[in-house]
Amino acid sequence: MIKNFLKSIMILILTTMFFIWLEKKVMESGYIEQKIVDIDGNKYMVPQFVMRPSDPRKISNMGNKLTCESMAEVLGQRIESNKYFDDVKNPVSKKGSYVDCYEPKTNLLVDYLSEEYYAYKGPNYINTDVYDFYNRMAINESKKEKLTEKKFNYIEVPYKVDICQDLNGKTICDNKTPTNVRKERIKEYIREKVVNLF
Repeated sequence: MIKNFLKSIMILILTTMFFIWLEKKVMESGYIEQKIVDIDGNKYMVPQFVMRPSDPRKISNMGNKLTCESMAEVLGQRIESNKYFDDVKNPVSKKGSYVDCYEPKTNLLVDYLSEEYYAYKGPNYINTDVYDFYNRMAINESKKEKLTEKKFNYIEVPYKVDICQDLNGKTICDNKTPTNVRKERIKEYIREKVVNLF
């Protein structure tokens, strides 16, 4: 009887601790914002939980993943993915910037730039409108300049490297290009850039 009681108490404590931890994690991913609500002509300040907008640089697509894997293989070193640089401020948000792949021994940074960074085709997870698109291009150029000023070796891998090829004078892009082919193309591109840098 006492064993069952102690077991129930232990399960209750562990469950409570788990939910406290879970609440803490959810709170870290958002923040409380004060909202003014009008109730029967009276205005009240009401706390409201708001999720932080996700940074598009944190969204890792196949191109980003293949780029970091390729970079690791070319350099024979461990790579940090989604590296955050607090001192490379975004001119719009005034927050730091993300870079897809970072190798500290060579001070090499590599970003994979998907098609959404080169052409606006309507709202998506990166661009809510055409102004967002132009802002993102300006922000990316600013980031590149700041990283170069800080003596980082910075390489951009455009989407055309891995999913596009020239056929009879025309550039044909295929999003269904096999992963192994894409990786080899990215690896060759990075290898060339690294040789030119060093």
